[in-house]
Amino acid sequence: MTATTFKQTLKQRLKTARIFYVCRDWERACFSRKLPENFIIITNQVPKMPTEKNIIAIKNKEILDTSEILKLPTVKELITDKDFVLVFKNTKQIEKICIDNGWQLLNPPAEFSGEIEEKIQQIKWLGELKKYLPLTKITTIKNIKWQNKKFILQFNHGHSGIGTILIDEENKLTELKIKFPDRKVRTSEFIDGPTFTNNNVVWGKKIFTGNVSYQITGIHPFTENPFTTIGNDWTMVDKILTAKQKKQYLIIAIAIGKRLMKYGWQGLYGVDIVFGKNKAYLIEINARQPASASYESILQKTNSIFEAHLGSLLQMSNIGFNLTKINHGAQIIKRLNNSSLNPTIKKQLSAQATSIIYYKNTKTETEEMKWQFNDKVISNILNKNQLL
Repeated sequence: MTATTFKQTLKQRLKTARIFYVCRDWERACFSRKLPENFIIITNQVPKMPTEKNIIAIKNKEILDTSEILKLPTVKELITDKDFVLVFKNTKQIEKICIDNGWQLLNPPAEFSGEIEEKIQQIKWLGELKKYLPLTKITTIKNIKWQNKKFILQFNHGHSGIGTILIDEENKLTELKIKFPDRKVRTSEFIDGPTFTNNNVVWGKKIFTGNVSYQITGIHPFTENPFTTIGNDWTMVDKILTAKQKKQYLIIAIAIGKRLMKYGWQGLYGVDIVFGKNKAYLIEINARQPASASYESILQKTNSIFEAHLGSLLQMSNIGFNLTKINHGAQIIKRLNNSSLNPTIKKQLSAQATSIIYYKNTKTETEEMKWQFNDKVISNILNKNQLL
């Protein structure tokens, strides 16, 4: 299937029905510089956002989340029972709103996503695929003993590194024992190595594996959390990973996809993997659209990961469809925290960026600004030694 054929098929599919992508941040849904006809984004209005007709910006003093936008009377007037609704991350509340309004929600069930993403339930769901995890166990905090060896502790809920704690001294563990003695947690062996991520799609009976990117994580002052993701660099992969390591990565990504397919999953999912000295380890599964999927799709231009996502959810044919390969591009996020970005670094990022995205978020560690590049960002501006 050529890019032209796919676009024509998608256009025909949406001839009598529109897709309304409803989201807090417009860039989650903007997967192309020119959005398809009848693909409409409803989102919050923020500074310097695109003004094209496909994007409906809601003016409000405070940023609204997806469910709050869906409840607006103006939105209810726009969406009909013939249209489709698509969201960044599905929830039971969003499902109820759609059912109450007779809307067709395209996302996979929220309960299923939660089972896969939640750190404790995930162990059971993985089954034999647990072999790809670092040495892991489920326990209560009060039963953990300090063994003079650092390890990772994770609460059941969390994403983008939030809810994940590096226990590298006994005092940290003691504090948690006092605060949450009976809290069930997942502990994992700490793997010291670079982390990578990629976006994949289960589409019908086929798995489409997207381009692997180096995951930029925990750099101060972009974030104050050592496990929070602050960007992606697609150029670094060929510089760090060997052909053998890339193969290891894809084996895990496809194995996760096959298991998702077995349970009826369709659409995007993400896989995060860390490389130790001699082995690749699975560290996270995103059972939803990962945040980097939209910009990867812009870099791909045609036959993108997001187009595969739409094709899957709309039950289109995937015959002849092949994802576009890329080895360029990067993005970096400044998150809201108590630390300011060096003005010189900010100026350099802005000078080299092909696009700058602004946010109006108010919660700690949510996005404040995002810079996107056609080329690499690490060796151009950031210190590679600091990252690796």
